[in-house]
Amino acid sequence: MIGKKKKKIAVNEASESPVDKTAVVDDAQSGATAGAEESSRAEAGDIETLRKELAEAKDKFLRSKAETQNIQRRAAVERQEAVKYANASLIKNLLATLDDFERTLEQSKDVDIKTVLEGVRIVYDGFTKVLKDQRVEAIDPLGEHFDPRFHEAMLQQPSDQAPGTVIQVVQRGFVMDDRVLRPAKVIIAAQPAGGDGAAATSDGDSAPSTEGQNHADV
Repeated sequence: MIGKKKKKIAVNEASESPVDKTAVVDDAQSGATAGAEESSRAEAGDIETLRKELAEAKDKFLRSKAETQNIQRRAAVERQEAVKYANASLIKNLLATLDDFERTLEQSKDVDIKTVLEGVRIVYDGFTKVLKDQRVEAIDPLGEHFDPRFHEAMLQQPSDQAPGTVIQVVQRGFVMDDRVLRPAKVIIAAQPAGGDGAAATSDGDSAPSTEGQNHADV
């Protein structure tokens, strides 16, 4: 009898064992499903965060682009204004000279010539001051050697001075800083007949130039 009971218990244990394994598998599957769902929610949260960050970055980019375009537009307007009114300061200073001319002309009706000349001298001095304030200097090269950078030879004449020497200034030239606004028109000493050496001619040939030029007050 005891042997039969043992066999029956063993059979019962064997029949219960598969049921326990199935439960374990179900628990494992449930855990895996829960983990997958949790991971999916985490990934969804990460994606949403990335979307927000991307939207913020795009907004900052658009704002920065708009600001840059505004700066460029303002700079373009300022450049146009600077070019348009570049000479405003000079013209403003010349208006005072114009006022002096008008006063001189008005007073010349009832005064002698000496007073008129004095008025003209005052106007001239005021005008030359404006030029000096604009860094303009006169080129007055009388007695200097011809320099094609600053002089324009009108013609040559016989002279007892060295060939190529400026013997007469027909019209003064002007420079502004290092830029020639107008070359001085000059007459230069001619090369003696049969002599050697190069002299400037009115058709553009040039005589040897000097190292520098003396700029006179306007």
